[in-house]
Amino acid sequence: MNPRDGLVLNARFDGNCTVKPLFQEVHELLFANTDIDYIRRAEMTSTRGGARRMDATFGSKKDLGATVSHDHQGATAGQGGLFARGRNSLMHWTVVAPFIRNPEDGQWLVPHVPGERHTFDIAYLPVTRRSGRWDARARTTTSVDEWRRCWRQSGVAWARTRGGVVTVYPQLAAMAGLRQRFSRTRPPVVAWTFNLGALHKGWRRWIARETLKHIDRFIVHSRAEAASYADWLNLPESRFVFVPLQRGKVDIVAEEDHEHPFLLTMGSARRDYETFLDAVGRLGFRTIVVAGKSRLTGMKLPSCVEVRSGLSEEECHRLTQEARLVVVPVCNYETASGQITIIRAMQMGRAVVATRCIGSEDYIEDGRTGVLVEPGATDALAEAIGTVWEDDSLRRQLGTKAQEHAAASFSDEAAGAALGRVLDEVADSCSQV
Repeated sequence: MNPRDGLVLNARFDGNCTVKPLFQEVHELLFANTDIDYIRRAEMTSTRGGARRMDATFGSKKDLGATVSHDHQGATAGQGGLFARGRNSLMHWTVVAPFIRNPEDGQWLVPHVPGERHTFDIAYLPVTRRSGRWDARARTTTSVDEWRRCWRQSGVAWARTRGGVVTVYPQLAAMAGLRQRFSRTRPPVVAWTFNLGALHKGWRRWIARETLKHIDRFIVHSRAEAASYADWLNLPESRFVFVPLQRGKVDIVAEEDHEHPFLLTMGSARRDYETFLDAVGRLGFRTIVVAGKSRLTGMKLPSCVEVRSGLSEEECHRLTQEARLVVVPVCNYETASGQITIIRAMQMGRAVVATRCIGSEDYIEDGRTGVLVEPGATDALAEAIGTVWEDDSLRRQLGTKAQEHAAASFSDEAAGAALGRVLDEVADSCSQV
């Protein structure tokens, strides 16, 4: 049956049912009884007598843009635009992320988005060989194979979307943006975790501007990046939204090692290990550095420093919990670095000393949830490390406040609520098109 024929569904619904199940039941009936391929958008309103009415936009590969109106007495179809009009209308999103390859990988932030307005689908693209989480890689460039995979995965999302697309990481955002440029339909795209390693010039910048120009919202994890990325891409800053980076809960499996105390630093991206090694060399405190084998090549290591490489995520978590304090030295003045290490240490109640930079200022309140030190200041870094190392009361206070702040601001629940607000905003803007 074609939507243009004037579809009538003889379906009755309990007027007391909630919005999301009602939407899903209408959705299933349409798919089962017509050649409709997707529902773009739906809006729930109340009618006289307390009935509930759903106005939805649906389409097929043959006929895009038909609409359906449904209440508990039945459903009818007719002509319409790509989106239902009005605020607070239902919206469906397809989520695509490089670290979600199958259902066993979880549903990311989807379970933590509050309310019933948004429904979600996950675009899986199974692989036979895993290369590890992208956010844990030592290599900062994207290989040709990874770009191909992003293109294929964005294609899966494009084929399945019945509303909008949510991407995670810049590579998928770029591929989704490319599809926006050359596809007949242009669903809204929200680019989550849009964090660039560097702001390149020349042809790379031109390509980025061309592929990303129609992205509806970029979610960045530092306030400074909103302005710098807007300028770099020549886009309105209003399209960039700061949301603190989040990480899921971590099981506490170890306590601070009081018998053999050590300070810990880890990571490879844009770390200022030259300043850090100089500082700890003066102090002589036992130090463990977790980084790629090549990251410290050519540097003179003080005798108190031990380097470890190739550790699992669980091993890194245990080390963080056993450390007396965590230090995050950063050398990055354009984009954000070090946030994951900072967040994890704070979640585990460790005191943190970090470089004051784009990646730390939005996460650490100096003197309350951690200590910030100016970039490249060896003397100040050594002093801060020494003070926190020696003062047990200060260290406990910083760790406790950090843990409380992380639970409130850097959790999956907090990020899910923020995602819901962004999707509300984009859905409302689409309804006005």
